Formats: sequence, C-alpha cells, structure tokens
Amino acid sequence: MFRAILRFLVRAVPAILFLGLFIWLYNYLVSTKPEVIAEPRQEQVWTVSATIAEQRDAAPILTAYGTVAAARSADLRFGSAGEVSSISVDMRNGVSVAAGDVLGQLDDVRYQLALEEVEVQISGEERNIASLEKQIILREKSLLRTKQMVERQVASASALDEAELALTIAENQLILAKSRLAQLQVARKSRQQDIDDSILRAPFAGTLSNVSIGLGKRVSNAAAVAVLTDPTSLEVPFTVPAEIFANVSSLVGQIVDVTWRTGGTEVARVAATITRAEAIVDKREGGGQLYAVLESGKAAIIPPGAFVEVRFVGKVLEDVFELPEEALVNNDKVFVILDGKTEMRTVRAEYRAGGSVWVSGALQAGDNIVSSRLPGIGPGMRVRVTSTSGS
Repeated sequence: MFRAILRFLVRAVPAILFLGLFIWLYNYLVSTKPEVIAEPRQEQVWTVSATIAEQRDAAPILTAYGTVAAARSADLRFGSAGEVSSISVDMRNGVSVAAGDVLGQLDDVRYQLALEEVEVQISGEERNIASLEKQIILREKSLLRTKQMVERQVASASALDEAELALTIAENQLILAKSRLAQLQVARKSRQQDIDDSILRAPFAGTLSNVSIGLGKRVSNAAAVAVLTDPTSLEVPFTVPAEIFANVSSLVGQIVDVTWRTGGTEVARVAATITRAEAIVDKREGGGQLYAVLESGKAAIIPPGAFVEVRFVGKVLEDVFELPEEALVNNDKVFVILDGKTEMRTVRAEYRAGGSVWVSGALQAGDNIVSSRLPGIGPGMRVRVTSTSGS
C-alpha cells in the first residue's frame, strides 16, 4: 500500500509543478501585456469621374441604317411573245441608255401578215360602203319618183311599198358595213400594237442590269429580259423609333448625312433629303419608315444595294442637361458632389443616343455630377474626383 502511494506521488508531483508553472507564466504575461488603444475607423473614399452640368437646347444626332434603292426602276419585258430577231449593242449589264432607245426586237412576220390581211378587209369594206351609199342615193330618187307617180295615179301603192323596202334594206346594209369597218379598224390597231409590242424600248433613261436575252431565244410577255434603273432617283428607306416618327412633320425636308462603309472603312459620304414617310407604322420595327432622296447623279458614288448609315436630327430638346449615360442611375437619379460627398437628385430622362442621355429635373448649371459606374452608390458617400469633363 505504501509503495503504491509513493509511486503515485513520484508521478503526480512533477505534473502538478509543471501545471502550476504554466498558470503562473500565463498570469504574468497577461498582467504585463501592453494596453492597445483602438483607433477610429476611417471612412472609405471612392475614386470617380465627374461631369459639369450645362443646361441648353440640344439636337441629338441619331443613327439609322438602310439600303440604297432606286425610286424608279422597271423590269423590261416584250409586250408580246415570240423569237428574238435582233438585239441592240447597248443591251448589256451596266450600259446607260436613253428613253426610247430600241433594245431588242422579236420576229414580227406573222404580225405584219395579220396586219396586211386586216388592211385588205378594210379596203374591201370601204368600197362596199361607198357602193351602198350610191345605192341609197339612187333608191331615194326612185322612191321620190314612185311617190309622184302614185300621186298622179300612174303607179300602184305596192310599187311604193317596194321602193321604200328597197331603201330600208340598203340603209341597213350600210349600217352593218360601217359596223364591220369599225371592227376591222379596231383589229388593225390591235395588229399594229402587236408589231409595236415586238419592239423593246427603254421607257426612261437609266442603267441596265440582269440582262438575259439572246438571238433566236423565244420569250414570253411574262418574262423580264432586263432591269432598268434610274440612277438619278436614288433613295434610302430607314426606320426611326416611334417617339421620333411621331414628330415626322419636322423631319420631312431635313438634310441628312448618308455614309457607305465596308469593313469599318468609310467608302463614300453624300447628302440626302428626307422627302416622305410611310403612312402606316411597322409594328415589327416599333417605329415608322422615312425616305431620304440622294442628290441627283450620286449613283456613281453610292450605288443601289449599298448598305448605308443615315445620321439625322431626331428632335430638338429644350433646356436639358447632356450627361454620359453612366451618370444616370436607375433611369431617374444622378448624384451631385457637394463638399466631397454624394447627394442624390431625381431627374427625368428625355432622350438617349450614342452613349449620352439628356435629362431635366432637379439640377442646376455648374453641378458636379458623378459620371462613373459605382456599384452601390448612394447619398453621403465620400468621393474623390480624378477627372472632370463638360457636358
């Protein structure tokens, strides 16, 4: 028993001493720890860009896109069917022709024969009419003599009836002959029209394209053999937003800038005039279509089919502030910098275009407005301005 207690003490005493030493050392360190004075938390300062507000009337330049087209073009067709017998040397793609130029002709032998046949019939009917007119004159004289003889009682009443009947028959024959002559004259015009339709003429001055014709080729009056485009009547149809189209009366007559670009490079730039607008708004486009007519003779600069950019003044805004679009928060708020802190102002966005927004509301000229995108921006935030620009 005594040995067991002795062994316990031999093992426990060092542990107790070590634990006591640890507790004493801990208390010593805690008691000698230097006192740390808490420093006040510094307010965060955000770095922003700013814009100086200026109030004035504005006319934002808007951009739309369209394809140059000819206001006047025509699919060239023969007026009748037949075999091509001749083709003008000008009947080629890209050739300019004058109004009335003969571009091609069909074989018109059958039409000529048909016309000659009608001419012969007309000539015969005219002789028949002349003969009937003479017969009527003679029968009128015969009727007059018969009446006189009946009055003198040297001729019977039946003789008078026969004379009147003969005159009536001759008059009816003359009426029928004149009717046939009128029909033949109509037929002659039709045959002549067939001959005229066998000749293809340019209806107006222009440039040829899509030419598809050859000697001996049989064509119908439903097939187009070429397209004629008037290069002096080029225009650009383009669609504008509904709020702009609502002010269409002020847009008509405006001079706009038309630019042709390809691969990001400007190829050509010309002026055009807005001349008219569609009467119906296109629901799919969400706006209305306008037409800008290019200056005469610009086809050599911007040809039909070119996809172009149209720059125009959409509307005039009165007493507004132009700001970078980044300055507008939640579509109706901006933040003004006062004494290094932000102050919220409520505004109304009047128009947006090209990365800018025009606003009206609780602003004054000279206000320093935050123009940087700052997540979580709110009133009372401390900011530091790195760059300032005018509106």
